[in-house]
Amino acid sequence: KNGDILLVLAAGWNVTGHSYSSLDFAGKAFLRAELVAAAELCALNGHRVSAFRDKMHELLRRNRGSHKCFLRKSVHKIRSQKRSSSRRWMHAITKCSRKSKGL
Repeated sequence: KNGDILLVLAAGWNVTGHSYSSLDFAGKAFLRAELVAAAELCALNGHRVSAFRDKMHELLRRNRGSHKCFLRKSVHKIRSQKRSSSRRWMHAITKCSRKSKGL
């Protein structure tokens, strides 16, 4: 009601055998990446759908590169973001993504 959306996120269910705390031979840590991604998406609770969509696109870009950025991120330190700071927060994530690509 009132335009609310319920979104259910599942992380880790399709990454059996993948690494959480180190990179595999392809430079990936899919289990860690999924958990970090889910936490970052949950941190956008209460934001506009466009912020959530932008975050999804950012996560897809980060997923294609090296997962070192995901390994450096502590899931326990990801906190809910205030709406006013969401753009600043997205900029910080984008900066991390650029570093992993060597830009």
